[in-house]
Amino acid sequence: MKRYLPIILIALLIANIALAQEDGRLAITPANVAQIQEIAALTDFNSWITDVEFSPDGSLIGTAVHYGPIALWDAESFEVVYTWNDPSWVDLEIFMTTLAFSSDGSQLALGGLSPAVYILDIGTSTVVTELPVDVEYGQITDIAFSPDGQWVAASVVKLSPANEQNASVWLWDTATWTPTELITFEGQSAGLHLSFSPNNRYLAYGGTERLSLTEFEPVGGVWHMEAGQAIAVYPTCTPKQFSPTGALLTICQRDEGYGLSLWDINETNAPLQQIDAEWALLAPLAFSPDGALLMVGYTFWDVTTGEQVATYDKPNPQNMSAIAFNPAGTLIAYGVAGVSSVGLEDSQDAYVMGVVE
Repeated sequence: MKRYLPIILIALLIANIALAQEDGRLAITPANVAQIQEIAALTDFNSWITDVEFSPDGSLIGTAVHYGPIALWDAESFEVVYTWNDPSWVDLEIFMTTLAFSSDGSQLALGGLSPAVYILDIGTSTVVTELPVDVEYGQITDIAFSPDGQWVAASVVKLSPANEQNASVWLWDTATWTPTELITFEGQSAGLHLSFSPNNRYLAYGGTERLSLTEFEPVGGVWHMEAGQAIAVYPTCTPKQFSPTGALLTICQRDEGYGLSLWDINETNAPLQQIDAEWALLAPLAFSPDGALLMVGYTFWDVTTGEQVATYDKPNPQNMSAIAFNPAGTLIAYGVAGVSSVGLEDSQDAYVMGVVE
């Protein structure tokens, strides 16, 4: 696959330029990312940001907070156009902290401090189905729709009792909402990560059990939907997400610590690129839609060369909680938490960045 990577990147770049021309903004690339600036702040949250996502058509930004409603923002005016929170959930202390748009943009999958995934119809503002998981006192830590819309996956952490903590991965067919438990990680108390491959063939999942601040034990796997079985891959690496080109990005343990590695899982099962991003273990990350740029915390990396090309000058990189590019690659939305891991205060807002000439 490595020999085809430049061709794939060029094709994605051409498509990205066409989308960028439609919204009148410059696509963010390794060449101009140093010109990126904050252009909007999505404020008035009463708690810390836990997730940000763009709708598939790029018109909306979805935000989730630890204590508060799901909000949808207009991606042009950056004004709230919709908020949602079931009033009965407040009394039950059920909060939605992660979200994902369906591939056609008509639905939101929501998860949080409840052992269930909720599917919200955006047009009617109603929950069309509730997908419980067989985990008492659980929390949904990540949700993903498959690119073709046929699957919803969720990772779940069992919160108590402490001596029985584990995490599991669940999958639903969106035609019947039939649940399947893919795998359980015993003794896993940290959240799992989920990512479907662009061709719908694989679901990568993995998490880390934090032994101390700097020591982690990676676990993970890729689920082959055609074969219907879990297979172990890269035992010293934790799957994070797929790139737009279909390569799998992982956090890997190395002699000098942890770093990011991009793997070809379709042909040679070999690493395509290594990126020595600071805070890679703790910071959120996202690829640009053309696959040429990777944002890790407040740093930007050229995927082809593996070199850092820019740093966004903000304090407390470990405080960032979520990152998302819009489909055109012209905007980046990110959220920050209220208190960093080292106890430093920070804002609790979401921000939007773009290239400013």
